[in-house]
Amino acid sequence: MILATDAAALLSAGQIVVVPTDTTYGIAADPTRRSTIAAVFDVKGRPLGKPLPLLADSPESLDGIAVWDSPTRKVFEAFWPGPLTLVLERADGYTHDLGGASDSIAVRVPAHAITLEILRLTGPLAVTSANRSGDRPALSVSEARGALEPSIQHFVDGGVCDGVPSTVVSLRGHPKLLRAGPVPFEEVLQTLSL
Repeated sequence: MILATDAAALLSAGQIVVVPTDTTYGIAADPTRRSTIAAVFDVKGRPLGKPLPLLADSPESLDGIAVWDSPTRKVFEAFWPGPLTLVLERADGYTHDLGGASDSIAVRVPAHAITLEILRLTGPLAVTSANRSGDRPALSVSEARGALEPSIQHFVDGGVCDGVPSTVVSLRGHPKLLRAGPVPFEEVLQTLSL
């Protein structure tokens, strides 16, 4: 097992690392490295048309990556860090290929101390659930190892995760629930004052 500082160094060097989050374990990679992102899709067996989301340590870390307004900022303040993924307009200058559509980007600040420490050291990371596509996400490091070794060799043990994938809401145009989860969609709409 490796520490947060070791994980950050590996990620910055272009390695793939499995990290804990508040929801499930995730496969993390530097989003600026095309070969590393391609390796995540390959290891997971993820369809190329399904883009990878980004995790960040704060909304400010997403400056220049995603575009938002004052109502969206209220959602950040109400639910982050936490299990809410937001699909936003992608900033014009952020051209890294995360798969799928290039005009939007899914972002989240997770409520897990270890991963937040890693993100503070690395900046935003592309993170997808630690499992083969179609399988159940890993809730412990042992489950992640069972699913992904030997394709991935680096794992951060953060205990057992909650196990409920994040709520996913698109705030591109009229708000739309893309996946139900721990954060009720109605609460997001109330925060937006809709």
